[in-house]
Amino acid sequence: MIELPPEFEADIQGQNLNLFPIVKIETQNISSITDSGVDLQGPMWENNIAFAHDGGWDVFNVEDYVKIDDEYMRVTDTTFGNAHVTRGLFGSDIAYHDDGTDVYLVVVGEFLSTRDVILDNTHYKPLLLNIPSIEESMDFENRKYKISNVTLKISNYEYKGERFSDYAGNLINDPVYIFWVSQSESILEVYSGFVRRYSHDDETVN
Repeated sequence: MIELPPEFEADIQGQNLNLFPIVKIETQNISSITDSGVDLQGPMWENNIAFAHDGGWDVFNVEDYVKIDDEYMRVTDTTFGNAHVTRGLFGSDIAYHDDGTDVYLVVVGEFLSTRDVILDNTHYKPLLLNIPSIEESMDFENRKYKISNVTLKISNYEYKGERFSDYAGNLINDPVYIFWVSQSESILEVYSGFVRRYSHDDETVN
């Protein structure tokens, strides 16, 4: 049984119910790179596993990806003004970075919705064309409950210079999650699985 977050439960019991789906695909595709607004505070040498910055507690979170010069890193721990990282990701070289260098936040993965929306600082591309229909089955004799598959219909028209089919082939076997979002932006996960196959034409990717 799905446990509803209190805010989500209150929303669906209200008179102004307004749900929409969002989809997260955990892939190594880089979706966006934005300036975090902070700089290195002191140099970062090749053997360092953390960097000091001129921001506060809430600039970086564990599992965030960052880019300094041409090197990609993933945040593994944070303290005030410091971030511990795994270095040299996505084929980048571990390198020296000078004091004052800009630190960029990197969004890794594909984030889709039926709306052009930003949730928890993540931009969801308005490429999802259908409300996902989740196929379920129940085997009472063997006490098994199974969600067998979900088919997503995604726009393949050019969006910000790219078509989804340009990189869809790289998503095979990547984890995929489907959520419902309520009018107060409370989020409920309703499905998790893997990308197993896809097909596309000039207009859509399925």
